[in-house]
Amino acid sequence: MTRFLLRRLAGAVLLLFLVLTATFLVLHLAPGDPGSLLSDPRIPASQRQALQELWKLDRPLASQYLSWLWGTIRGEWGTSFLYRRPVTEVIASALPHTLILGLSALGIQLLLGVPLGLWAARKRGSLGDRLLRIGSSFLYAVPLFWLALMALALLSFRWGVFPPSHALSVEAAEWPAWRRLLDLFHHLALPALVLGIGAAGGWLRLVRSGLRETLEEPFVRTARAKGLPEHRVLWVHAVRPTLAPWLQLLGLTLPGLLSGALVVEVIFAWPGLGRIAWTGLMGRDYPIVLACTAWSGALVILGNLVADLLAAASDPRLRETVR
Repeated sequence: MTRFLLRRLAGAVLLLFLVLTATFLVLHLAPGDPGSLLSDPRIPASQRQALQELWKLDRPLASQYLSWLWGTIRGEWGTSFLYRRPVTEVIASALPHTLILGLSALGIQLLLGVPLGLWAARKRGSLGDRLLRIGSSFLYAVPLFWLALMALALLSFRWGVFPPSHALSVEAAEWPAWRRLLDLFHHLALPALVLGIGAAGGWLRLVRSGLRETLEEPFVRTARAKGLPEHRVLWVHAVRPTLAPWLQLLGLTLPGLLSGALVVEVIFAWPGLGRIAWTGLMGRDYPIVLACTAWSGALVILGNLVADLLAAASDPRLRETVR
């Protein structure tokens, strides 16, 4: 396991380096550049020159890359073109909102997908099982932006159940802490539901498929023949052998939620990393885009590593293959 972990860590570092390098080159070689932000004739020449030096736009591309790479290694992302603040401050202010949204969506996925998948596996072939399969396929296939727009149109603008955007109300700064917390949950509910329900169908189908095959194994029939309670047969004898793919999906889902909630954050104006990355991309804010890419790449690679380790820890057969 130690050798396997070291190999995966080395591969993860190399992969992250390649992702960041490719992102840097694509951004800088694409048509247009941040210098267009300084094209306003009202900006004095001295100030324009100072900003170019601050953003290192007056250097050759190779020099910019080496300077950026050294700053990345030291954890210094530079200064944002749009926000005129250190990138670390911008990321630090947005990261908690993305964490709250991603963890809430993951909880909704698990609370909906796992129990319904267990029920569908036990009631396979029934009308409820068929309806759940159709519904899960629809949720899994429907575009996330369409689901978000429909939820916004119906639950916010037509029925007024949830606020349509942002994390807090305009007047929330004057409220006590408990009321601000309730207001945050009220604003969080709709984007978290959209992000969670959109992937709960995948969990349902995974749980149902794996458990359906396990319930037909001889050791499960033997446990039932011994007179064990059905809940013990299900959770001890049927669920445990199917945990490996669940843990792998869990390890891959969480970083994907934390780094890939861009669509939901943009549609609901949620002040997280996804919205900041979108704003930076539209404004050619290289430091912001590169920092968000680094965070996303690191989370996805870490999720893959954690998923493999959890699967190997839960399944002795996978530990044998590592040797």
